[in-house]
Amino acid sequence: MNPTGTKVYVANQGSNTVSVIDTATNTVTSTVNVGTNPLGVAVNPMGKKVYVTNGGSNTVSVFDTATNTVTSTVNVGTNPFGVSVNPAGTKVYVANQGSNTVCVIDTATNTVTSTVNVGTNPLGVAVNPTGKKVYVTNGGNNTVSVIDTATSIITSTVNVGTDPFGVSVNPAGTKVYVTNYGSNTVSVIDTATNNVTSTVNVGTNPWGITVNHAGIKVYVTNQGSTTVCVIDTATNTVTSTVNVGTNPFGVAADQAETEVCTANQVVTLSL
Repeated sequence: MNPTGTKVYVANQGSNTVSVIDTATNTVTSTVNVGTNPLGVAVNPMGKKVYVTNGGSNTVSVFDTATNTVTSTVNVGTNPFGVSVNPAGTKVYVANQGSNTVCVIDTATNTVTSTVNVGTNPLGVAVNPTGKKVYVTNGGNNTVSVIDTATSIITSTVNVGTDPFGVSVNPAGTKVYVTNYGSNTVSVIDTATNNVTSTVNVGTNPWGITVNHAGIKVYVTNQGSTTVCVIDTATNTVTSTVNVGTNPFGVAADQAETEVCTANQVVTLSL
C-alpha cells in the first residue's frame, strides 16, 4: 500500500504483472507489465516509485506511480523474493532466495552498490524506522540475519521458528515480528538484545505480516487456514481471527488504521 493509503500494488506471479488498486473504489485501475514471476513489491516513502522482485528473471522492476510505466530494470541475485525500501527512500534491499544474499540498490542510480551474504534461502526483508538495521528471514536455517546498513555487515543472527518467512518492524524500532511458516507461530524479537522474547501461536502456515502505524496491532496472513490473525502487541496474544480468501499471502495496513488488505483474491478488511 502507498503511504497515503490510496493505492495498493499486487504482484501477480502467474501473469508477470502488477495490479494497481484504487482503495476508494476497490477496483483495478492499471496493470503494469514487469519481469517473470513477480513476487515481492514495495513502495517508496514518497509514494512515487514501486519496486518489484522478479523471481524468474533475477531482476527488480522500478516503475513510476504517476505513469505506471517501468522506468528501470535492475539485475540482482538469483530468485529475488522479498524487497524493502529504507525510510529515506535512498536504498532498496532485496532478498535473493537462490543466492543466499541481500542486494542493496541505490535508488539514485538504480544500481546494486553492495551484496551481503546472509543465511540459507532468504525470503523476507524489513528495514527499521531509522534505516540503520535490516532484518532478513532465512527460511533454510530458521534464523534472522541483522544487517548494519552503514557497513553492510551482519551484526547478529537470531534463531526463530521453523521456516521463517515474513518480517516486520514496529514503528518504534524496538520489536521485530517474524512469521514461522513451519511452526505456525510468530516470533517476537527484542531489537536491543536480538533475542526472541515471545512466541505467539497463530493460524496454519503463516506468511505475510505487518505492524500497524500505531504499533499496537500485528496482522498475520495464514495461508493454510485462509485467515488473518490480529495480535495485540501489549500482550502478544491473538485477539481476533478473520476469515479471508484462499491462500492469503501479502498484507498491508493503511495509516488511518481503518483498513487492512490481504493478497488472496484481494480482500479489504474494515476494522
